[in-house]
Amino acid sequence: MLSKIMSSRQKAIEMGQSVDLNVLNNLYPELGDKFKDEFLEALVLFVHGQETQSKSGIAARAELSRSVLLTDQWANWYGTHRAEIEGVINLRKPIAK
Repeated sequence: MLSKIMSSRQKAIEMGQSVDLNVLNNLYPELGDKFKDEFLEALVLFVHGQETQSKSGIAARAELSRSVLLTDQWANWYGTHRAEIEGVINLRKPIAK
């Protein structure tokens, strides 16, 4: 089970690193910065913390704790702004005929 979680998070990191942060910031203020600094960084810390847990327990636990904190920060920020972000996205969608 953990291997599936790790695999999906690694894929999310790879995809997330290819995102143009300026596009996100232009779409909605701070979206790109928050995505990179909170969401994506939380994923990176989680994966790295899990991978190094057996070798460096204290450092890995610190990374995992920081991952939880950043995930919470992202969730709070995104939750607060979600309706506005979705509204902006919906305005930019092409209208199907």
